[in-house]
Amino acid sequence: MVLGVYADFDVRAGGVIEWIPSVRYVGGIRMLFPGVDLERLYYGHLLEMYAKTGGKGLNIQIYYCLPGLSLDNGIKMLHDDDGIRKLYRTFRGKSVVPIYFEEKQGPLLVLDTPGNILEPGETIPSLPSIEIPEIEPANEPEIHETEPDIPETEPDIPLTEADIPETEHDLP
Repeated sequence: MVLGVYADFDVRAGGVIEWIPSVRYVGGIRMLFPGVDLERLYYGHLLEMYAKTGGKGLNIQIYYCLPGLSLDNGIKMLHDDDGIRKLYRTFRGKSVVPIYFEEKQGPLLVLDTPGNILEPGETIPSLPSIEIPEIEPANEPEIHETEPDIPETEPDIPLTEADIPETEHDLP
């Protein structure tokens, strides 16, 4: 008795995905991984498949294509184990799962002025150096401690009852 949900993984690696004029995978190799248990699959398994194809890139993107659709209409990006769960629900009962690995240039790309990606080792002309003059520290104002100016007021004169009005009509 065989338990599990199995599918063959049709893996393509070492190529690139061209997006224009239509989506297609160009170059690389194709390798079949038969009988992969979808119920036990996790993201690390896909990375192991990638390594078995000879892939050595550290910055890779993983895609799959929805069953019955072309890459133009069915390509999906796979990021993590949550994506693996979606893949499981999509391909349960299907016999083949198409997987596409694409090696990215790196976490940072170097572009020349027109926007072309420079390959490792290529250089761009450096800008002329700009001489920055030294700036002398600003003279800070001197701080003198003085007593605050308090205006002189008339001495307090005690009020008597006659000074306090009894009603509003008595107000001046």
